[in-house]
Amino acid sequence: MKPVIYLGSLPIPTYLLIISATYSASLLWVMARAKKMKMDAHTTLDLSLAIMLGGFLGARFLHVIYEAPAHYREDLFNVFRIWQGGFVFYGGVIGAFIGTELVIRRQRLQRGLWQDLFTPLFPLGYAVGRLACLFAGCCYGLPTDLPWAIHFPEGVEAPPGLSLHPTQAYAMIWEMALFIAILYLGKNKKPFCSQPGTKFYIWLVGHGFGRLFMEHFRADDRGKYIMGFSISSVISYGLIAWAGSVLISRYKKLRIKNAP
Repeated sequence: MKPVIYLGSLPIPTYLLIISATYSASLLWVMARAKKMKMDAHTTLDLSLAIMLGGFLGARFLHVIYEAPAHYREDLFNVFRIWQGGFVFYGGVIGAFIGTELVIRRQRLQRGLWQDLFTPLFPLGYAVGRLACLFAGCCYGLPTDLPWAIHFPEGVEAPPGLSLHPTQAYAMIWEMALFIAILYLGKNKKPFCSQPGTKFYIWLVGHGFGRLFMEHFRADDRGKYIMGFSISSVISYGLIAWAGSVLISRYKKLRIKNAP
């Protein structure tokens, strides 16, 4: 694991480097997808900016106020030292959702069509983001004697020398499977899969279950627990329930519509 990469004498946090590269590559890909799907380039950029800015602020905000508030009360300037890490994915999801909703409502966009445009980027971006976590040694797992356990060196967040569950790798594998599934569903012309936005809700359900699995093996501090569950687990259950209800409702309406 390599938390810092040096360009000459300049230290660059590996986490931020990977996340920055992911944002840049995702922007290029979504613009190419928008052109292929004949969707407006300016609106694509507006929504991309809303996702990036809202996601960044939300991810940082939830970490500061929930995971480590005492640390930031000691020195408020630590809030702005983002190169030291400290981001929560679900905070980013909430922030990105708020940002995109503002754009969608202001420009009166058809939500489902734009969800279809961006959905494949979410599992892919999350998987690469967990690669960044692996390099940084954060989001580490519980001790284990399984043959695929990993060991972290000194200088990262994870305890050095212990055999730990590779929770970051679990998340990467699961999310890449979801990414492939979303691409496959994008080519599926069956009525249910071709409804605008359906693939987005399928990803939310799939991600929620994958996150619950990963949370079961994590050992890092994630703030206070709620009735025995981490905040990420609570949000995962909520997402599964919400997105699952949307999918069930859509399926029922489709069956009624196509009933003889």
